[in-house]
Formats: sequence, structure tokens, C-alpha cells
Amino acid sequence: MSPEDANPVIIEASELIRVKMNKTVLEIATENADDYMWNDDYPNNTAMITLLDVALVKGNRWDIVIHTLEKFSESHRDISLASFPEVVKVTPKRRFIETWFFQDLKRFTIVERLAARFVKYQEDNMIGTELEAMQDWAKVYMGTDGWPDPKSDELLSGISGLDVVDTQYLLMRLGIRTLKPDNRLRSVFRNLEIPFDDDIDLVKKGHEVAYLLGIDPLVLDQLFW
Repeated sequence: MSPEDANPVIIEASELIRVKMNKTVLEIATENADDYMWNDDYPNNTAMITLLDVALVKGNRWDIVIHTLEKFSESHRDISLASFPEVVKVTPKRRFIETWFFQDLKRFTIVERLAARFVKYQEDNMIGTELEAMQDWAKVYMGTDGWPDPKSDELLSGISGLDVVDTQYLLMRLGIRTLKPDNRLRSVFRNLEIPFDDDIDLVKKGHEVAYLLGIDPLVLDQLFW
């Protein structure tokens, strides 16, 4: 896409963002975007922490999420996606969900099914580690050619409760430079009077804005925190 092809409304909104985007804010957003994966913070259980983060971030304050991730990692230092079912079984399951998922069975089920599918993906494609398998799946969506629709992506399809906000956040935590169409971003775009049809369209419009500003979509996402 060239600037000449952009929607005039998006061009105008991008210029409004540019005016308010000072150097310090941009530097902080860039630093946050460049440190978005969990492998440095949780090197032994990155894959599991990544899925738990996806499950918890929706509907919970960030300070609660990060505290829970830290405690979970301390309690399960070497947990993997493959060992996850056995860990749940011996806890036992009801206590595990109550402790780590705040009694939310739906979010636990999302993690349970994603973990099983990524383990199978790793085995089927003979990929070295679980995190590498997750990143291999994610790299299909690198760039602006498409975004994972939970209804059509083979690995995601049929997982009840999983939506575009979840899958975009998962991509971001796996190193893909995109953004998350959550309430925060929806509010910003509505205030800027940028129209969007649904969450996938919001992601596409976000990529357009980032392109016009000459910044990374993930940096744009972090600008609005």
C-alpha cells in the first residue's frame, strides 16, 4: 500500500497521532514492543507462560496478570505444554483452575486445547521445541497479508471462546509485529473517527495507520497504553 492509496480518514487520523507522538513516548513504546516475548523472563517455561498470559489478560488488570504469571512460574518452573495435562491432574484440576485461572473454566479450556494442538503441531512437523513450534505456526501471519481467524485457522478452529483479540495477542507474544483489537484500541480508533467493521478490520486499519506513521504496528499498539 502506498500513501496515495490510503483512506483520507485514516491519513487525517494518522496525522493527529503524529502531532501528539513525541520522541519520549515513541522510545518507550518501541522499547516495550522490542521486549514483548516472554523467553527472557521465563526461559524454562516460555510456551506455557505465553498461553497462560493469553488466558488471563482478558478481563483482568495487568498487575494481577503479571503477579499470577510470576507465581505460576515459581511453582511450575519446568512445566511444558506436553506435561500440562499431568500437572493439572495431580493438583487436582478444580484447585488448579481456581488458583491459576480465577475459577474461569472457559479460559482454562482454551489453554488446555491450545496446548494439546501445539504439541501435536510440534510432533507432526518435527520441530525442536514447543516455543519454536508455536513461532512456526505464527510466522504464517507475519506481515500484513492475513490474520488468524479462529473460525478458519486449522490449529485454532473449534476452540470455543477463542476470538480475534486472543489470537492477535498470541501472535504478539510469539514475535509477530501486529496489534490487539481490544477495547483500548477500539476506543482510540472511534475517537479518531476511523471506521471499522469488526476486529479483523480494526487490525487491518491499525496496520495502515502504522504504515503511514512509519512505525511498527506493535509499536503503535504500545503507544496507546
